[in-house]
Amino acid sequence: VEAFNLHSTTYISVGNPDLKPYTEYNFFARYTNTSNKYGTTLMVMAKAEHTADYIGTKVVYSPGKLEIDGSKYTPIQLTQRVNLSGRWLYEGRVGLGVPIKALRSNLNVAMGVNYSDIPIEIVPSDTKTLIDDTGAFVARGTVEKMHSMTADMQLTLGSNISENVDFTATWRGSYSYNNSSLAVINNQYFMHYARARVKAVLPLGFTLTSSVNFTHFIGFTNHFNDHFTLWNISVGKRVLNGLGEVELCVDDIFNHHRSVSHLCHFAELWFDFKLT
Repeated sequence: VEAFNLHSTTYISVGNPDLKPYTEYNFFARYTNTSNKYGTTLMVMAKAEHTADYIGTKVVYSPGKLEIDGSKYTPIQLTQRVNLSGRWLYEGRVGLGVPIKALRSNLNVAMGVNYSDIPIEIVPSDTKTLIDDTGAFVARGTVEKMHSMTADMQLTLGSNISENVDFTATWRGSYSYNNSSLAVINNQYFMHYARARVKAVLPLGFTLTSSVNFTHFIGFTNHFNDHFTLWNISVGKRVLNGLGEVELCVDDIFNHHRSVSHLCHFAELWFDFKLT
């Protein structure tokens, strides 16, 4: 018997006693090369994945009025988990680490792309019989595929110039594209952020830390464009012969954060025990 989940009467789901377990087939390859002479590291990775009897979704958008166990409902969606074919995933990544001697730093570059085909069964909303007299979700639809692609790249410059100065700079960009015959679930957007952090140890055991985070989100489908910058500063003092540090932090100096708390001052005590 197919049981109905009526926890949300807006999105009603139906159980499926005939659901079969899925089987995954994976191919994975990785190549790594490290050069002691030049101090470089190269990594290349490729992956392919196929799922047989993929457990996907059968869905009816705006199914109209439904009568379930003598009660009438008008949900936005009626869904059921079903076995579908055609689920594939492909992924490739490249990573490269290079020392920058002039800056006493290391530059790490990472790039990747993944593509997937995800099947979904769509039942037309004007189907005459969705649920039969026994309460079974008998309506059948057509199997559509959601084609998704994501490409990303990250650059990280990390340095430890001396015991007293340390900095890290990172940029990451990600482009996502989802497409199918259903315009309601199509979207395309680009997001990138840049982060920089510097910490310096001053005379008398004082420390100064500053970090800046810039985030930019562009939605091409819905013409959305938003960005904000977060700047945090902290001043600290090493205590207990360098085993701990007390910090006074000021978060979000530009007051750009959109959470409940915009500005936070706090003191933090941490201990870093070293064994010699």
